[in-house]
Amino acid sequence: MTKKLLNWLEYLAIFSISIIITLPNTLQGIFAFTYDQGRDFLAVAKIVQDKDPVLIGQTTGLGGIFYGPWWYYFLLPIYIFANGDPQKVATFFAIFGSVTILAIYFLLKRITKNIFLSASLAISSAMIANWMLMPVMIWNPVVVPFLILFFIYLIYKTLKNENILYLLVLGITSGLILDFSAGFGVIFLTSTFFTFLIFSKFRRISFFLSFISGVFVITFPRILFELRNSFLMTKTTINYLQEPKIYGDHFNLFERFLNRMDLYKQLFTSAVTNNNQIITLVIFAYLAFLTVNYLRQKKSREIFLKDELLKFLFVLNIFIFILFSLFPDRIWDYYLIGLPVMIVVVVAKVLNFSFTDKYLKIVSSVFLVLLLFFNFNLNLIPPYI
Repeated sequence: MTKKLLNWLEYLAIFSISIIITLPNTLQGIFAFTYDQGRDFLAVAKIVQDKDPVLIGQTTGLGGIFYGPWWYYFLLPIYIFANGDPQKVATFFAIFGSVTILAIYFLLKRITKNIFLSASLAISSAMIANWMLMPVMIWNPVVVPFLILFFIYLIYKTLKNENILYLLVLGITSGLILDFSAGFGVIFLTSTFFTFLIFSKFRRISFFLSFISGVFVITFPRILFELRNSFLMTKTTINYLQEPKIYGDHFNLFERFLNRMDLYKQLFTSAVTNNNQIITLVIFAYLAFLTVNYLRQKKSREIFLKDELLKFLFVLNIFIFILFSLFPDRIWDYYLIGLPVMIVVVVAKVLNFSFTDKYLKIVSSVFLVLLLFFNFNLNLIPPYI
C-alpha cells in the first residue's frame, strides 16, 4: 500500500468519524434557524434578485458598526446551489464542520509529523462536538476556526520559508477573520500586529506592507462605505472609545483579569476534556510537568526554545489575553471563537516533544488513549443512522 493511499485513508477515516456526528441531525431537520439566519437569507436573496452587490454586511452588537460583505458573498453560492432551502444550506455547514476537523488533523500532522498524536486530538475534537471546534451552524463566526487553522499553517510556512506572498495571504486571512467575527477579529488582528513586532522575521517593511495590503483588500468595501456615509463607523468607534457603554458587570482591571482567566480555563476544559474538571487538572499538571522537564535538560531546552511556531502562538495568545482583559465590557463566548483550535494546536506541540523520549512517549500515548476514552460519547451518534 502506497504512502499516498495511506494518507487518503487517514483523511477519510477522520472525516467519516466527524460526519457521522454532524450530518444525521441536519438531515433530520434538526438545526438552528433564527432571526440571524433569516436576516442573512433575506439579504442574500436580495443580492440574487436585484443583482446589486453590497459594500456592507449586517450590524454588529454596537450600533453604527457593521460587518463587511464577505459573509454574504460566502453564503451566496451556497444559497444559490441550495435554491434557498435552509436544510440544504445547513447540510453544507454540517459538512463544513467536518472539514474543519479534517483541517485540524492536517495541520497537526504537518507541524508535528506525528500521525497518532494528530489523529487522537482530531478525533477527540470531533467527539467533544464543541461548536467552536466543529462548527455546524449557519452563522458567520463558524468560519473563523477554519480560518485560524489556515492562519497558523501560513505562519508555519512563513517561518520555514520566508515568502512575501505568504504575508499577503496572511493579511487576507486576518481580514476575513475580522469580517466574520468582529469581536474576536479586532482583538486578533491587533494582537497579530503586536506579535509581528516581537518576531524579527515579520518586522521587515516589505513583509509588513504585504500583510497590510492583504488586510486592505478585505476591508476595502467598508472603506468605500465609510467614504460614502460620512465616516459613520469611524465616528461611532471614536464615540465608543470616549464614552464606552458597558452592558455587563462593571469590573475593575484586576477583576477582569480574573474573569478572563476563568474564561480561558473554561475554553480549555470544553475544547480538550469535554468539560471534565478533574481531567482538566490532570492535563494541566502533565503539560506543566512536560514543560518543566524540557526546560530542565539542556538538549531538550534548546529544541523547545527553538520552536518558532510554538513561541509565536504563545506570544499571540498573551496579547489576545491582555487585550481582552483591557476590554471593559462582558465577553460573550462567540467573541473567543478562534481560541479553542489554537489551544488544541498548542497542546499538540507540547505533547509532541514527549515523543522524543522513549519513556515519556509511552506515557503520552496512554494519555491520548485515555483522553479519547473519556471524551467518547455514544449519545453524539444519533440512534436513527
